[in-house]
Amino acid sequence: MIVRMAALPALMVAAAVTATNGWDFSLPSGTAPRPDAGLVSMDREAARPEILHEGHTLRWADLNPAPGVYDFSRPLAILKAAAARNRKVLFRLRTFTTYVKTPWSEEPPAVPAWLLERDKPPVVDMAADEDRTYPGCVVRVAVPWDPGLETAHRDFIRALGASGIPSHPALLGFYVHGISTSLGEEFWFTRTAFTRLVKAGMTASLLEESFAGRLRAWAKAFGPDA
Repeated sequence: MIVRMAALPALMVAAAVTATNGWDFSLPSGTAPRPDAGLVSMDREAARPEILHEGHTLRWADLNPAPGVYDFSRPLAILKAAAARNRKVLFRLRTFTTYVKTPWSEEPPAVPAWLLERDKPPVVDMAADEDRTYPGCVVRVAVPWDPGLETAHRDFIRALGASGIPSHPALLGFYVHGISTSLGEEFWFTRTAFTRLVKAGMTASLLEESFAGRLRAWAKAFGPDA
């Protein structure tokens, strides 16, 4: 995850400390919430006033509709609108899925269609239906170590870094997907999926470098805002 961080205020401590019987959960008088603290509503209007910030899901395919073409108008508009309401935004970026079906949604490819057609990266069914809690789920992923996909993704990250999004004052952070067992995440990892991924060329070092390289690219794109 890439999150913009602000310096924490210094903790003020009373000069004298005394002990009394009972419970006391109060904080020192100089302690205050961070301005970007609070709950986040995801892809919907906040149901309660305590939810101070908003989350929005983005797809690589929508932001990179053609080779070398990038359209960041939607996230920039979201940030502008949030800033006007004194709110902050957490973006959730889907990247390598080619199809996701869960009990609550069905999603088109997050990988740009032009890239799937041009480079034809291996696509693996991650056997999400093995989870007995939510039968019938489907998660298909274009393997992140494919050279063509990897190059295009790094180019996309660089373009996003130059878009003005990382330094926008309304940005709370970017949730960058990776390996997870949370339902619907992009790299759902079951035992069956492991076997399929190995057949698609996965090795421990290749997998590690693909994710490490991605994180390095994000860190470089966000610079001091990482």
